[in-house]
Amino acid sequence: MIKAIIFDFDGVILNSANIKTEAFRELFAGYPDKVGEIVRYHVLNGGISRYVKFRHIYEEILKKKFSKENEVELGRRFSEIALKKVLHASFVPGAKQFLDKNKGLFSFFIASGTPEKELKKIVQKRHLQDYFKELHGSPAKKEDIIADIMERHSLTRDEVVYVGDAESDRIAAEKANVKFIHLINDLTGLDEILKKADKKREAFRILLVYANKMMENLIPINISSLSAVLKKAGFDVRLFDTTYYNTEKKTTAEVRVENLQLRSFDLSKYGIRYKETDVYQDFRNVVREYKPGIIGLSAVEDTYNLGISLLRKIKDLRIPTIAGGVHTVISPEEVIKEDSVDMVCTGEGEDSFVNLCEKIKSGKNYTDTRGIWFKKDGRIIKNPPEKLADINKLPFLDFTVYEKERFYRPMQGKVYRMLPVEISRGCPFACTYCAAPRLKEIYKPLGSYYRKKKIKNVINEIKFYQDRYGLNYVYFTSETFLFLSDAEFNEFVSLYKEIKLPFWFQTRPETITEKRIKMLEGINCDRMTVGIESGNEEIRKNILNRKISNNSIIKAFEILKKSSIPVSVNNIIGIPDETRKEVFDTINLNRAVKADSISVFIFTPYRGTRLRQRCLDKGYILPEAYSGDHTKRSILNMPSMSQEEIRGLLRTFPLYTRFEKEFYPSIQKAEKLDEEGNKEFKRLSKIFSERFFQ
Repeated sequence: MIKAIIFDFDGVILNSANIKTEAFRELFAGYPDKVGEIVRYHVLNGGISRYVKFRHIYEEILKKKFSKENEVELGRRFSEIALKKVLHASFVPGAKQFLDKNKGLFSFFIASGTPEKELKKIVQKRHLQDYFKELHGSPAKKEDIIADIMERHSLTRDEVVYVGDAESDRIAAEKANVKFIHLINDLTGLDEILKKADKKREAFRILLVYANKMMENLIPINISSLSAVLKKAGFDVRLFDTTYYNTEKKTTAEVRVENLQLRSFDLSKYGIRYKETDVYQDFRNVVREYKPGIIGLSAVEDTYNLGISLLRKIKDLRIPTIAGGVHTVISPEEVIKEDSVDMVCTGEGEDSFVNLCEKIKSGKNYTDTRGIWFKKDGRIIKNPPEKLADINKLPFLDFTVYEKERFYRPMQGKVYRMLPVEISRGCPFACTYCAAPRLKEIYKPLGSYYRKKKIKNVINEIKFYQDRYGLNYVYFTSETFLFLSDAEFNEFVSLYKEIKLPFWFQTRPETITEKRIKMLEGINCDRMTVGIESGNEEIRKNILNRKISNNSIIKAFEILKKSSIPVSVNNIIGIPDETRKEVFDTINLNRAVKADSISVFIFTPYRGTRLRQRCLDKGYILPEAYSGDHTKRSILNMPSMSQEEIRGLLRTFPLYTRFEKEFYPSIQKAEKLDEEGNKEFKRLSKIFSERFFQ
């Protein structure tokens, strides 16, 4: 449905095109042998900024050097010649009537080649300013103006038309990927043209499904990026998000608060509450009411079963389904076997999913779409992979598909209006507990999996989110933020000074330098998280593939201690073949670094990781096993530590790290998951909270 009309001005709103032609003739009357060629050039290149034309006329027709002084003087004289006549020009037939009739039904904008200051003066003098939401002129290019209007007003290409009278206008519309309506000095038929255009543009509806862990309020990059590219391509997009449904016994945050890893917080005053309705019935109702042309599920391994159970509930409605996300990319053979899944996306979806939807919408054969596997006649069509996305060319993330409450997220007891910003995609390292090395292998034929955004693009993106969504805290999603080069980091610090919103990132100890930390202090870095993972050097080096010594880690934290930036530490316990003694190596290293807050997670053997294969080889897990919740329990059955012992160490880890060693006998009692142990843990937790969380 068309919501916005962007007009050229001369020859579209006012009969001023001929006035501009005569102005060029008068301006260059001193070159009688060239004036005919100059006027022809102007007419053939209508819609282009006069300053671009001046340069071309001087350099290509008159064969003269073009200076800044020439530009200023020609601009001044041209305005003197044309402006008075334009102020008295008649309306293009049908233009005023169309504006009067449709004011309020559409949003009107101007994208003209006329200098913006002059354009605004003309519009004001003609008392037209109330018709138009915005007025834009040169030096900005028309295609950039159109794209900017769409970005700032969250308009899709199917919701916008550009009305112009010149070939340059058509090219601008094509570059901006919007429909162009070519009308020369007559707008009387525009109403009918728009009606026909709307009939042709009945939107293809796409329902995205985000299977999320209960109450995990951080907005995902992948869904937001997919929605943005789909809307830019003209599709109607809706999201079914499971975040606020009661799908588990306890949230991850609740468990971490109980285990003394997070300060308590209350999101209810921000309107964040559990939905009282059934997630499956609500999903079915949404599908029946929205009638999507395709349903796209995004899920990680932790939430894959939830996502599949949703798709099974609407299998009888016979709507095509596609699964994507990291779990699907790593295990496409497994996912495509699922009866409720018709297709799988085997890579990044920004290009392949848009191409798929374009083909389905147009009625073309779509089973040859790159990056997608299909079921057909009892066989699986495995198409070659699609190229990796150029993250510097993607539109800004679309957050309009989420409920407004999703913007709020706690950070160590405080709640912020927080949004994620992707500064890089992928990871340059090869930790064995992470899927990044496998993804790197999968994408190797297509180029570098690890990509970085240009810093200027990142800054512009943040500014847009500030203006559009009221962002007041930035959450950088880079796997290793400080892996930026010196030039990139210096540029980031220089440009972020304009923004200075508090921000969080995660990084590795070996990327920390005193110089960089001091620079971060000056631009409102609010908190960072540093991964230690294990305090045992042999485990870290030979099992986790993190080759850094304890001494180097301690030195990095000595730098951080001198700064005002609070630091959180990530740790893993229950690593394959890890012993109780080796867990205490991690506890002791945490005692040495004295971070502001401590996070400890149970090792999870995700598909695609090298450590999962180690677990399979040793019989610690079954091949069909899905990852457990890394805040609740281990799924490994190994001789070095029991699942119960790992759970006991998980909840007492902060106590061992922060309390004096005289408390150790009491803490050991609190490890036991029985009545006596629970009572002791409750007593020690009260002391801990009073000492460290006040």
